[in-house]
Amino acid sequence: AWLISALLAAGISVYIEADGSLNLVASDGLRLTGTFGFDDVDVGTLGAAPVTFTLATGNPTDANYSILANYYDGSWQRIQPFVAEDDFYNSMSFLDLDVSTDRSTGLIHGPGNLLLRPDFFVQGTTLGDQIFRQSNKDSFGLAYRVNTDFNGDGTLDVEVISATSKQIVYVLP
Repeated sequence: AWLISALLAAGISVYIEADGSLNLVASDGLRLTGTFGFDDVDVGTLGAAPVTFTLATGNPTDANYSILANYYDGSWQRIQPFVAEDDFYNSMSFLDLDVSTDRSTGLIHGPGNLLLRPDFFVQGTTLGDQIFRQSNKDSFGLAYRVNTDFNGDGTLDVEVISATSKQIVYVLP
């Protein structure tokens, strides 16, 4: 309740989805998606008090790249990035790709040694994104564009493009 109250007080709309993910939408439309990590949860005495946030810094593919919700009693909770599109997992399954997310690290484990990690931020799409999506979408309405190394690690990353948004999913080398 503290976390939600603090976000609402800051003018951020909060949506908790059926899959447990957290979507935060600022008044300017900027959207962040994440999920609470289950490891290293340090919960002290709960009560109504302000919450502060320690924002992620460093490499977005690092499992320690997370947001911390810091509670007044010294307890904290880690928020990891999460894929915003509900049909992402259905789409992967349809493509015969067995993937699962480790909510403690934000890492998506795929076939073989495939490791992915979504970015926290979800963006609106451009006309070019929508043209690409229309030509390449699957039966779930998602298109996957692989043509840019967004974090400069030498590996091409994936953009998950839906009817209304796109999100970078980093491919770990």
